[in-house]
Amino acid sequence: MRLQLNSPVKFLKGVGPKRAEALQRLGVRTAGDLLYHVPHRYLDATTVTPLARANVGQEVTCVGRVVSTGVLPTRRGLRVFRAVLKDESGLLECAWPGRPFLERQIKKGQLLLVTGPVRYYHGKQIVPREFIILAEDEEGTDSGLVLPIYPATEGLTHRQIRALVQQHLDELLALISDPHAAAFRARYDLIELRRALELMHRPKQIEEAELGRRRLAFDELFDQQLVQARARHLAKRARAGIKFPKGLDKVLLACLAKKPDHRPATAGLLAKELAAIDVTPWTEEDAAEWWRKHGTGSVSVSATETTQSRSSTEGRDLVLVRDFEKTPDKLYRAWTEPELITQWFTLASWTAPKAELDVRPGGASLITMRGPDGAEFPNRDVYLEVVPNRKLVLTDAYTSAWAPSEQPFMTVTLTFDELPGGGTRYTARVSHWTVADRERHEEMGFHQNWPVATEQLAAVVAKL
Repeated sequence: MRLQLNSPVKFLKGVGPKRAEALQRLGVRTAGDLLYHVPHRYLDATTVTPLARANVGQEVTCVGRVVSTGVLPTRRGLRVFRAVLKDESGLLECAWPGRPFLERQIKKGQLLLVTGPVRYYHGKQIVPREFIILAEDEEGTDSGLVLPIYPATEGLTHRQIRALVQQHLDELLALISDPHAAAFRARYDLIELRRALELMHRPKQIEEAELGRRRLAFDELFDQQLVQARARHLAKRARAGIKFPKGLDKVLLACLAKKPDHRPATAGLLAKELAAIDVTPWTEEDAAEWWRKHGTGSVSVSATETTQSRSSTEGRDLVLVRDFEKTPDKLYRAWTEPELITQWFTLASWTAPKAELDVRPGGASLITMRGPDGAEFPNRDVYLEVVPNRKLVLTDAYTSAWAPSEQPFMTVTLTFDELPGGGTRYTARVSHWTVADRERHEEMGFHQNWPVATEQLAAVVAKL
């Protein structure tokens, strides 16, 4: 199978089903996701303290290759794990009192990063408060002096992720095409996208990684602007006006010319007045139908607009409505199945790596969202009402098992109404505690972000 950016990551050499499951928790589902799984920090070996220059009383960070290990007992029965590190400057011993189990983890030949104070005990020693295994013996020496440290997860260490990225980086970079023209990049002083990704994963200096980060940050902000511009465009398109019947313009002009300040009180009177004007006549049924839709100033959305989301403000509530071709059970599944909701319940450029849903009244909903910088934000709600395939009500007024939250903000009511001609009218009503809360939600981007999320929901539902 020819490798593409949208190829499932489990088909990459060295991944497999178990690692693919671990990568999915990091939001990495495709080969392209792995390429864009950029380091969250770097270890610059040019700024660490050489082992020979670590002085007693200092707090140092050192990197060295493990040349020997062992567990030594003390007279008091305390067992101390020791490892001797070596770099180009010399040797230095590390000691972990009371942690003999580290012998199973730290092995000869590993490249180790240690941080802690230097003491004198039968010679200079570092007593590490923390350590990171940067490379195994079989991985050899990392090229360059800057080591990328990747966001990791249980069952998949950052060095395993780094090995996967380095193994496939050249092949994945060949698939990248820059969406910005050379003139555009020159205008904003941007490097080529392929070069930016290479510098993020294989920098020789910290400054090179910063060049790559700047280009990716620009693209992220640029994409967010495009998403918001599209959301504004869709919102404007969704504001459907009144769909007048053919010839009504002549009717209204004639009415205005005859009685500019007059408005009939009932549909029947409207039909009689229209019939008295020399235009295409209306029956009372025609007038009643028009009056039912438009006589009170309400707006009806024509069938040509049912593919767009529409958001509005009503007192303390924010409302979003969209018509889907799929049946209500499909939308209900997209809201209640963790493997589906994590595919769409997120902001642009964010991911939702984990969802725990106990779909029953009083059950908890926990959806974890991860930002572009790797920071995670848990969204906790409790289900108040659950009507399968018809209605869901959630609130952040409780956290779990009816435990009140500290700052309740909103209650979301979702309805999935079957349309007469087939399909579903999806309504999301977000009720806030105060008008100030509603205004704050609008400032946070409700009218931009929720329609975009609904577009993502539509893409998931379309596959069911």
